[in-house]
Amino acid sequence: MLHHLTFGRNIPRKGGNDYVTDIDWQMYCEEVLDSYFDGYMITDADGCWKSEHEKTKQVSIETEDRQAINDVIQEYKEMFNQETRSDYTSHHQWSLSNGQLSQGMGAVQT
Repeated sequence: MLHHLTFGRNIPRKGGNDYVTDIDWQMYCEEVLDSYFDGYMITDADGCWKSEHEKTKQVSIETEDRQAINDVIQEYKEMFNQETRSDYTSHHQWSLSNGQLSQGMGAVQT
């Protein structure tokens, strides 16, 4: 199952917002994501939460381990004082073969 996780980088604080820096994000990747998954893809995005636009990271992970997904979301929330994170899942699987991108409904074993 392909999971698309969305992580906002604003940190709510009294008197204004703080920010998850690039160094903070790298630390999260090394300490959390790398410990749960062999690989993942990160995309920079612009998001909006409660009418406030913010820089966002979208992480795509192919895994059947739902508990690991829940754990990495919870760790981000705790590390950076976040209220919620988004997780969109897809059962489709994409593959690249002979330079052609194709979509399937699950893994094909050869």
